[in-house]
Amino acid sequence: MTTSCPSAPVDLPEVVKVAEELASGLRTDYDDCVELVLAGLRQRLGFDVAFVGQFRDGNRVVEAVDSDPEDASILEAGLSEPLEQSYCARVADGRLPEFVHDARAQPAVQDLPATRGLPVGTHLSVPIRYSDGDVYGTLCGFTQTPDPGIRERDLGVMRLVARLLARYLEGDRLPRRSREQTREDVEQVIDAGGPAVVYQPVRDLASMDVVGYEALSRFGDGALPDEWFARAASVGMGVELEIAAVRKALTRLPDVPGRAYLAVNLSAAAICSDEMPRALGPLDLSAVVVELTEQTGVTDYAAMRERVGWLRGRGGRVAIDDAGAGYAGLQRILEMSPDVIKLDRALVHDVAEDEARQALVAALTWFARRTGATLVAEGVETSAEVEVLRQLGVPLGQGYHLGMPALLD
Repeated sequence: MTTSCPSAPVDLPEVVKVAEELASGLRTDYDDCVELVLAGLRQRLGFDVAFVGQFRDGNRVVEAVDSDPEDASILEAGLSEPLEQSYCARVADGRLPEFVHDARAQPAVQDLPATRGLPVGTHLSVPIRYSDGDVYGTLCGFTQTPDPGIRERDLGVMRLVARLLARYLEGDRLPRRSREQTREDVEQVIDAGGPAVVYQPVRDLASMDVVGYEALSRFGDGALPDEWFARAASVGMGVELEIAAVRKALTRLPDVPGRAYLAVNLSAAAICSDEMPRALGPLDLSAVVVELTEQTGVTDYAAMRERVGWLRGRGGRVAIDDAGAGYAGLQRILEMSPDVIKLDRALVHDVAEDEARQALVAALTWFARRTGATLVAEGVETSAEVEVLRQLGVPLGQGYHLGMPALLD
């Protein structure tokens, strides 16, 4: 499938929305969706060529490609080359970075014909990887000469789209019976009232008093919760399972001790769904914090802000996860002005020994104070981390050192 520039430009939010609808089962026209996705990525990120390459029988096959009409002959759909002669294979196995500003200055690809034969300047490529680790192929974009306007942070959009394509392809990869079994499994959990729920305490790092709990889903087969929610999304039931989990968690809201709050997790798709107000609307939300997960990207910040206003109007608060983990998390914070900001566990890990982490935590502490947000450090695992976080002014913490997930007494 070879495409050219559509008559109307495609915005990046529209690109993500199309990919998200494909992944969630709202759309099944894979070829049309990939055409729109590639056109939008190429136009908005500044590539000369954008394409999806599939790994098949030891070859990299160009499955779909979008290019400016003047560059249509550079790469064509159906082109196949040995996998070992492709950039894609080296990105997938880690020999080549996902972002290369100037391929001609990158030693790892000097032996490849494409480096000078196409030629390749700035190159972005991310694996399209199934949940079991197998690689379907790669989502790529490149220019013929180095382009300073394309930056490493653009990988965030590419990675999100690649994850969504992988989710769709994973569902397509499964035999029909397996998809039916997945749907039956999810329906069984929902019919039973939702997954089991455990509650992890959030503590005041100064007094070590419990000030809140995060509700975490658990499934009887021992599979990771993210795997269950991904499987549910692959058959178009992701939002239903999320809402069922939140309903189950909130049944214990009256049992939360003292003035502690209860945090529940919802994706952007679930927050913006019609089911969310029906699930939370009848409740007093003054002790509830809704944490925005990364299961789906935010494609419409106006709609998200409207829902955040709805939650706050009923006394609820909103939290953003993974602060300090990357550009996407910071963008969410700036767009949504959350009540609670949760420091990413990768930032908290080794914060006692790492001055760079300490500096970033201090900056986010200052930011939270200026914006009136409450800061929570996730993944606290040692007493040394507690002490340093306390010194840096982080008020709250959560992690195995502070309390394991467990049933409420």
